[in-house]
Amino acid sequence: ARLSWKEAGGELIASNVEGELRGAWQGDRLNLQTSIVLSEQGQVDATASIPFASQYPFALLSAEPWQARADLTASEKGVLALFLPGLLEETRGLLEITVGAEGTPAVPHFSGRMTLSDAAGTLPTLGVRLDGIDLVVSLDGDRLRVEKALVTSGDGNLEGQGTFRFADWTLVDHEWNLKGQNALLVNLPEVEMTVSPDLHGSGTASSINLAGEVVVPRLHLRGLHLPGQQPVSASSDVVIRGQGAPVPRAPNLEISARVHLRLGEHVLVNMAGVDARLKGEVDLSMTDLNRVVASGEISVAQGSFSGYGLRLPIERGRVLFAGSPLDRPSLDILALKTVGDVKAGLKVAGTLRYPVVSLYSEPPLSDTDILSYVVLGRPLDAENADRDVLVVAAAALLSRGESAAFQESLQRRLGVDVIQVNAGNGNVSESVVTIGKYLQPDLYVSLGYSVFSQTNEVRLRYNLTEQWELQSNMGTESGADLFYRIDFDR
Repeated sequence: ARLSWKEAGGELIASNVEGELRGAWQGDRLNLQTSIVLSEQGQVDATASIPFASQYPFALLSAEPWQARADLTASEKGVLALFLPGLLEETRGLLEITVGAEGTPAVPHFSGRMTLSDAAGTLPTLGVRLDGIDLVVSLDGDRLRVEKALVTSGDGNLEGQGTFRFADWTLVDHEWNLKGQNALLVNLPEVEMTVSPDLHGSGTASSINLAGEVVVPRLHLRGLHLPGQQPVSASSDVVIRGQGAPVPRAPNLEISARVHLRLGEHVLVNMAGVDARLKGEVDLSMTDLNRVVASGEISVAQGSFSGYGLRLPIERGRVLFAGSPLDRPSLDILALKTVGDVKAGLKVAGTLRYPVVSLYSEPPLSDTDILSYVVLGRPLDAENADRDVLVVAAAALLSRGESAAFQESLQRRLGVDVIQVNAGNGNVSESVVTIGKYLQPDLYVSLGYSVFSQTNEVRLRYNLTEQWELQSNMGTESGADLFYRIDFDR
């Protein structure tokens, strides 16, 4: 025979299947024996002695004893990947299963043992290759016991044991342990992470209670975007026409967790201009799948902030969790540059979602001088042409409100009417600083300068009458435009 099984992930084929079934009916007992060879995939052998009346009408004698046994030996080559597409790839392993039944058909007692050895597989979404997978599971009546579950990942491993109790083939309760040492959990270009868990879990079919500790010996974050730099998602009250409002569903699984998270010696962050080594401990608690509350502190053991040609050592860096949601910690970061007796830099407060960046110095200085020390290494000279560099730096480094306040202060100090930063499509390298002044009420002159491309543009705008306006541009592209304005009164 030739057997095939089709799934969305592909097709499993067993060709050259050979099988044999032998039966003998002796009185009220039916004895069966079968053997099936699945080509290169494996072999199944089974025997059974069933109390089955050999007279019409046929009936199963539920009070008489019965016996059955089945042995399966199979070489797993991609079968799991077929049933779990996208989750597992390149699977292999040797599977051995023995299942037996005793007692009576009315009150059966099942037992068995499953062993998976020399197994391996790849988790593509995490970039992890799992090797040396060993699994030993035994069945005795209504109890399924995981005697051994060992997985090697990277230079470490994970090991677990557990007991699961069933009634009428439905899970009643469970209890298990998971331990590990330096197991590679994520291996992606943006994130590399190893964990050493020591967790204990228990619960029922609809609940899980989790407690223990997770140590992160190694974590390297690189190239990730801050929350504010990610695309803006729709708020929860937005309804897309044609789809209707989403219907909330009650969670099928209740989770209660209290886990202590501790960072090891090699937790590095290299993202958004931050190059730092972190340390700290946080207590995590969960009573809802959508809400994780944290208490503790993550601090910067050593690091610096770099961006737009600047490098500021981080003197104080703390991410504080005071019983707040995990994704909403408070920030307390101070990065300073020392120039002689002056320390000037940036102070970050607020939350991770809405950070507030402001200028800071010792001794206290004006904002313009602080930013000048940070960017230029000296106080601002009102006659110096570096003011456009400071405006770009303010727009790039500071919070929106602080940047606007800084520009107003700089306008007053330099005696101009307009200082404007246009960052194009959000790329700072395309920023153009425009400084303008009204020479007369009807005559406006502005100078635009690109710090990065080193180009200039002079623009002149003159109101000829209330309706006619003349505008002229001189730069890489020069020209003149004549505008006619119509005001519509409602």
